[in-house]
Amino acid sequence: MSDLTQRADREMLADMPSREIQQLIRDLLAALALATEWQPIETAPMDATEVLLSDGLTYTRTGWFAMRVNKWSIDCATVGLPMPTLWAHLPKLPAKKTT
Repeated sequence: MSDLTQRADREMLADMPSREIQQLIRDLLAALALATEWQPIETAPMDATEVLLSDGLTYTRTGWFAMRVNKWSIDCATVGLPMPTLWAHLPKLPAKKTT
């Protein structure tokens, strides 16, 4: 559980002044924005988690950090494309419709 989630759980149970609730909401929205925006490659997970990668100019592809070779692996290839400079979390898949 993140620090913000723990803070929200703890503080929402208390009688909070509206000013504090507004600040908590701003903090949560800022954390959400950070999780859904492009970030510098230096902050990317390096544990083989699949993410979106981009050099900011010519491509956006899924990829992961291949620890075995100490390189970013993009669509099963590590040659021919510039090194990624940006990353973002993959979006969640839509819920499966049941009929």
